[in-house]
Amino acid sequence: MIVPTADGRDLIVLAAGLDTGDPDGRDEPPHLLRIAAETGELKTWEMPSPFDRMTLSADGRFAVAYFSTGSQQGGLLRNPNEIALVDLQAPAGKGNPRVHSVRASGTVPSGVTFSPPLCIPAAQECAEPRVLVVVLASGSLTFLDATHADRREASVLLQAPGAEPLDPREVLFAPDDAVVFARATGTSDIFVVTLQPVTPEGPDGNDFRPAINPLTAGQRPSDIAFYDEQGARKVLAVTPGSLSVGVIDVATSALVTVPVGDPVDHALVFPPEAPAAALLFARSVRLDRLFFLDLADLETKRGANLIRVDLPETATDVELVPGSKRALVLHDAQRTVISVIDLDARTVYPLQGSLGLTDYAFAADGRYLVAVAAAVPHIEIVDLDTLHPAEVRIDDPAESLLVLPSGAILADHRRAWGMLTVLPGPLAGRDDARVLQGFLFEQLLEVRLGGPKMGEP
Repeated sequence: MIVPTADGRDLIVLAAGLDTGDPDGRDEPPHLLRIAAETGELKTWEMPSPFDRMTLSADGRFAVAYFSTGSQQGGLLRNPNEIALVDLQAPAGKGNPRVHSVRASGTVPSGVTFSPPLCIPAAQECAEPRVLVVVLASGSLTFLDATHADRREASVLLQAPGAEPLDPREVLFAPDDAVVFARATGTSDIFVVTLQPVTPEGPDGNDFRPAINPLTAGQRPSDIAFYDEQGARKVLAVTPGSLSVGVIDVATSALVTVPVGDPVDHALVFPPEAPAAALLFARSVRLDRLFFLDLADLETKRGANLIRVDLPETATDVELVPGSKRALVLHDAQRTVISVIDLDARTVYPLQGSLGLTDYAFAADGRYLVAVAAAVPHIEIVDLDTLHPAEVRIDDPAESLLVLPSGAILADHRRAWGMLTVLPGPLAGRDDARVLQGFLFEQLLEVRLGGPKMGEP
């Protein structure tokens, strides 16, 4: 499993290891590797188990490895609740990675995520920001302090007495006041978990305790988001069963419903740093429209804040373009037709293709869309300011993309012998491209080494 850090400067590789089955052979133990994308510098940490899933913290400092649900990795017996926390800024050694066995009541983790840096207790000044690992499992949320990995975990139950356990599906973080919002299946409640300060019990005790408070959304939500308005925190709950969205005041629990008239099931709030509007759309059903919802004074204006925007075709997904005031709409599972939304003007511009895209990425702070299709030896680069597409021919079709902070575009051809095409940037042409073949991990992204030009042996 390979995951780039959020800034694209490193690739984190989780390798399950190799059991040759030969008594005289050399087995390879499980490892986690960090590869510096620009220099090729390699660091490794030996892992205690052959985990098959990994999550990274947003700041790139921590990684946590764990077993997926139903994983067959491991020997005759394995602990499905085992996780390993790695500090990527510290060398391998005793306590790094640090192994935890998450306490559970007959369940196994369904997901693991990291919080952004937050303060405990919440205060205007934060002497020591924390990063927490949050483990999702049926009936519970478990919190581990990655900043103090030697401390015990703390859990909250998502289960009423005598009732079936609830499965958490989504967690959101409000780092300024150490609050976590959680959505679970099978309930109309949204759970607000406040990390309250406490006096640690013993040297491995935590200095926080999670306290849970439910807020009702009226109907079962399929997606949630939160925003602040005039000092009041609000939760936006998308409830497709009622063809509406709900707005909940966290302090008072007051619920206001805004009719939409369509079974929208997802919301993207923007801009991410200070949400002022939401983009409402559906993934589970095919709609040829989406909705803008202005969040200001929503409890009073309600439907007056809703604007419908028609699409050229039905949509399967929508995502915000990072670093820009645009969104991308996917119209089919093969990603043959896409549209670009101007979030300020609230207008839609279609881009039609003849082949499905196997992968795409954004470059230059969202200015360019870079795409590849497995059937053709091209890298397509679209200037989203003008919507003009340009084509760069390459020697072989590519299947995946990665854009580095330097602007370099890496196209992986997924060949057994290893083949990578490197463009220096979105304005580069075929003559600027380089090809790397037969590389090992330590050579994977050494773009500064160059290589043969396109078409050369």
